[in-house]
Amino acid sequence: MQRILTKEDDELIRHLYVNKKKSSTQIGNILNVCHRTVLNHLEKMGIPRRSFSESQFLSKGKERPAEFNDYD
Repeated sequence: MQRILTKEDDELIRHLYVNKKKSSTQIGNILNVCHRTVLNHLEKMGIPRRSFSESQFLSKGKERPAEFNDYD
């Protein structure tokens, strides 16, 4: 049986994803749900997904350099 996420879980998902820079897989492991469930909740809350390059930098414990955001 699948676990039902509460409003408190949604706030925890928001905090872990936005502030703590955790991945959807890491959050799913913490909440004992599938990472896809986490991504669905992020989408419902209007939180944009990270780009691939940003997620790669974060997985290595680094911030994405600002010049990567300058497309001019």
